[in-house]
Amino acid sequence: MADNYQKNPLVRSLNAMATRRALDAMAQLGASLPCSVVAVSGSIVTVKFEITDPPLPNVTMPKAESEYVRAPTQVGDKGLVVPSDAYLGGVSGYGGTASLALQANLSALVFLPVASKSFSAPDDANAVLIYGPDGAIIRTVAKDSILTVATGKITIKATTIELDGAIVFNGTASGFGGGTINFGSDIVTTGGVTAASVTAGGVGLTTHHHTGVTVGGGNTGGPAG
Repeated sequence: MADNYQKNPLVRSLNAMATRRALDAMAQLGASLPCSVVAVSGSIVTVKFEITDPPLPNVTMPKAESEYVRAPTQVGDKGLVVPSDAYLGGVSGYGGTASLALQANLSALVFLPVASKSFSAPDDANAVLIYGPDGAIIRTVAKDSILTVATGKITIKATTIELDGAIVFNGTASGFGGGTINFGSDIVTTGGVTAASVTAGGVGLTTHHHTGVTVGGGNTGGPAG
């Protein structure tokens, strides 16, 4: 085979080789790429990459979130992947230990959601907005105190519910299940109050009648009896 050093000078060949080696090394590194979610399993998602060239396989990876604040990621949500310089299996639960050994370029990624102008407008741009397809849940690790916001309903479960301040009812308060409500201050209402029995100052008011107050099914109105 004839030498071609006269056609391709050594300096040019060395530069081309160095460039090729650098590009090959860069191709082994992870990259931040746009993607969309195609499957969700808890805090683990499978994404497809929203690029056309080159075609890439779907990849499963952890979401970029804490155990203590978890978002309801849905199939179709858009975001991007963020590469790590070390293997993530040890912290994501897939096993193994991290090292600085070179990883495959799609093997150490994390999913990060990206905002879109198609999102619904916030109720207040200066307030934290938390919502999900089924509402929102705030709870302790032991689940002994739970605040659930669902469609048309808010549920509070706790051993003790302490309210410090004024309590305003614009609707109907009902369904106390035979429990006891202790108020440390006056109860003020602009509407009627209905109760099966009332005790005030140690005196039973079952047969007492006051304007706007019905006790024990008695008649409303009239002076105190």
